[in-house]
Amino acid sequence: MSPAKPKKAGSRRPAQSVVAADGLAARLDRLEQAVESLATRQAAEFAGLNDAIERINRRASAPDDVVFSGDRGGEAKILKRKYRRAQADAERLRDELAEVRREGGRGDEAKILKRKYRRAQADAEQLRGELAEARRELAAVRAARTSISKQISGNIGHGLRRLLLRVPGVRKRLEQSEQRREIAIILGSELFDPDWYLETYPDIAQAGFDPAMHYLKLGWLETRDPGPDFSTSGYLKANPDVARSGANPLLHYIEHGMGEGRSVGVGAQPQVRRSAEKFDPPAPCLQLPPPAVRPMQWRRSHALGRAQGGHVALDGVVIGSSLASAQVLEEALDRLSRIASTAVELSPEAAPVAAQQADQALPRLADCWFVRHLTMRMHWAGDPMRPRVVRALQWTAADGLRLVGEGLVSAVHDFIDLELYTALHPLLLVFTSPNGEIVGGDVLAFPSLCRGGMHYAELGLPGPDGNHFTNGFVARSRSFEDAWLAFGTSDVPPLLRTIQVDLHASDGSEPLLQNQMQAWLADIFKVGLEKPVPPAIGDERVAAFLIDKTASSPPRFPNLRSNAPATLVLPADCVPTIAILVSSSADAAPSEAAASVSVICVAEDAALGGLAAILPAECRNFDAGKPATGAIFWPQLVGARPPAKLAGGLRAGSNLVPEARLLEPTSRGTVLGGQTPQTAPISVVLAPDQWTEESLAAALQALRGQAGANIVEIYCLGRGLERAAATLEEAASVPVQAWPVAETLLSAMQGELFFYIGGGVILHDPRTLAILADLALSDGIAAAACPLLTHSRRGRDWSIAIEDAGAVAGEGGLVALADDAARFWNTTLPLAQLPSDLWLARKSTLDGAVKTEDSLILTTRVTASYYAPRDSVGVPSPFSLPIGKKALQIARWLA
Repeated sequence: MSPAKPKKAGSRRPAQSVVAADGLAARLDRLEQAVESLATRQAAEFAGLNDAIERINRRASAPDDVVFSGDRGGEAKILKRKYRRAQADAERLRDELAEVRREGGRGDEAKILKRKYRRAQADAEQLRGELAEARRELAAVRAARTSISKQISGNIGHGLRRLLLRVPGVRKRLEQSEQRREIAIILGSELFDPDWYLETYPDIAQAGFDPAMHYLKLGWLETRDPGPDFSTSGYLKANPDVARSGANPLLHYIEHGMGEGRSVGVGAQPQVRRSAEKFDPPAPCLQLPPPAVRPMQWRRSHALGRAQGGHVALDGVVIGSSLASAQVLEEALDRLSRIASTAVELSPEAAPVAAQQADQALPRLADCWFVRHLTMRMHWAGDPMRPRVVRALQWTAADGLRLVGEGLVSAVHDFIDLELYTALHPLLLVFTSPNGEIVGGDVLAFPSLCRGGMHYAELGLPGPDGNHFTNGFVARSRSFEDAWLAFGTSDVPPLLRTIQVDLHASDGSEPLLQNQMQAWLADIFKVGLEKPVPPAIGDERVAAFLIDKTASSPPRFPNLRSNAPATLVLPADCVPTIAILVSSSADAAPSEAAASVSVICVAEDAALGGLAAILPAECRNFDAGKPATGAIFWPQLVGARPPAKLAGGLRAGSNLVPEARLLEPTSRGTVLGGQTPQTAPISVVLAPDQWTEESLAAALQALRGQAGANIVEIYCLGRGLERAAATLEEAASVPVQAWPVAETLLSAMQGELFFYIGGGVILHDPRTLAILADLALSDGIAAAACPLLTHSRRGRDWSIAIEDAGAVAGEGGLVALADDAARFWNTTLPLAQLPSDLWLARKSTLDGAVKTEDSLILTTRVTASYYAPRDSVGVPSPFSLPIGKKALQIARWLA
């Protein structure tokens, strides 16, 4: 059988190509149908998504329904998968088209395939655009849902929420959503370290717990820490309100505590890595209980009154059960009787005396201070072997003796609190044994000398005996007491006859206008308040009310001071010192004129302490030229010259002056320098090379605006300033001359007054030059000045402070006044040295033609300022004033 003849390969190739092309066309038809089907499904999906968006928009007006709305994030994921499948189908079409081209199919079929491929590609691009639009709409829906959820969380009531939780499935969905939110917050915080958590607590890793879920549900309840930088127990201990609320501490800190400035509590409990090593139980140790301290029994005053066998009483107040001796209280009662000017005796009932002499050792009063206005705390140093009961009684003229406190002193440090009736009246201290036997007594005549008391600052100045506060308030009180009681055995009268109150700027709340202060003055010192100086302006009813408040407590024994020579005029914001109340007229020379008295300023800030402004004994009354509508600053003594270093008043207040009052201490409507101020021709001297062009122009403008000042000429000090002087003369309204040297300037000056103004100083108050001229022309004054202010940037604002206020006399030399000038605001005071960049002096003071001992005066009723912040090192003045010999002295001490 002969073999078959093989067929030519080329004869079958067209037929195979046709079959392959038909098959590819069929596949393209199926793919086109699949793409069309996919487009149809996508259109349906988009329609459903639009319906969901509309439903959510409708529910925005009724936010209660949003609780049931689902998350559309799943629908977006489905669309993304379908889009990816369409992309894959398009890729398969591209591959098949490339295969047809490689096989060299017929041109018409290739064109058909190409058109179908392009249509599928266009459909895929359209689908891609629709998917992007769907994503944008989905993002808008999520933002709307978030906004509505926040609105629901802020507005939904508890009753409605409980009602919603009853709906099946809602509670679980809400809890799951809240749990997912809390876990996301914990995982997003740097304070939670999952690796550290599993490493620190290996039992959690072995159990296979998720670290974030474990800490959220159980970990914080077991006081486990989420990381090395946060202590669960420390946060809960530091914030008991969080512990009571039952909130997760880490979540609370992230959501609330961080913004409230709470600590993460790491320092409260150090992190200790747990050890896997097993230890044996601890060995037993010997525990000895501390020895039982049996409290010492002692009887209070009311118990002594009920006891059998009698008791000892004063003004009906039981002070003990018996007397250690008949004379044990004799000295203390005699001192109190002389202070009160009334007999203070034991009750007429027989006071039992102990049969056996007792040990009369007494505790020592180590310290005493005011805890509150009328609460005094005493620190006693006692002997444990000799316990004593201390009873304190306070005397007032209205109520006699009343018990204000009692306590046992049985240790080196014991404290007794007293509830006083007044902060000023004397105290009688009675010492007894625990069973009530009286072993001693003492008197604290002036409790206001204690720390926190009204007269505590007086400890900083020498008293009548010359002793300082280092001897303590007890010694100072006794020295004042002895000085006062000496008037009962001497023919020399006290210094003060009466006190007069200046009611300018008073509001009725000052201590001097209160009943307790006036009663203390009348009961103890027998001094009353005479008719006050009424306020110059204000409501007549207010003035009548203030005047009536000064006449509430007339003195009980006015004859005691009938021969006293002087009247103390006090500003309403001052109180008289004990020192001037017990002063003798023998220490003061008679004088018809009023004299200013030294004052003690006590700042409210304890760190600033007390400051005594001691005026020279021969210093004239600078308040004589005070504004007609202003209050006096210095206490005035009328009828006698005050003794040296005797403070007449105490003034308590803040050391801070508002910036508005720094710039303008007195209002523009206030008359300064009296009704007829003095004036004279003024020659102004300045050095242009110390000024900037801008500041010099501002200074000239301020000089032109000075009211009541007779400026006749301006001198520019320095060489080669002829052109500058000509320029300044065009801007000024007076002649301006250039002068090369300072030594020959005085002889050429035409003015009687010499006004030096340093670089950058601006007279911002139009009254400054007139008030300085009025002072400099007064008798006993050589030169006058005012404080210089400066400004500096503080953040976005500007701060104003006193730059230069001259210098006063202090320990070891001159002391710059600076910020302390704020304690002497709106007044006039003598200085040892005036501010270097601004002063006005009589010409005779500088040329040496007249040798004078007149004072250098600083007035704080006006101020001047630097145009720009001053350099740390200023340019020295070419002129110098002599040191003022009659200068204020400053004595300061810590309160």
